[in-house]
Amino acid sequence: MNSPRPIAPDGLWLDDIAEGATFVTDTHTVDTAEILEFARRYDPPIFDADPDGASGTFFDGLAASGWHVAAITMSSIVTSGLPVATPPAWVRIPPFRSPSDAPYSRVAI
Repeated sequence: MNSPRPIAPDGLWLDDIAEGATFVTDTHTVDTAEILEFARRYDPPIFDADPDGASGTFFDGLAASGWHVAAITMSSIVTSGLPVATPPAWVRIPPFRSPSDAPYSRVAI
């Protein structure tokens, strides 16, 4: 089996990182327009794509798509989180409840 080709040659390999090390990403501020744009394009349930219709759902208002949160999380980990040579294969997605939240990720080894 061949070793993976690094995408960040100066990055760390997982063998270089001690168990228990943590890394925190930058935050990403999400506004209502971004939530609506993503939902209407990729994940259109009413509670993600229609602020008026969302008021009668179990979220009782607009909610960001889980896929949107996952995409923000992966992007932030790759661009500002783990200083690794290759991207992580597994990520835990943080909770995200409203447009005023600014999601970030805390990655623990």
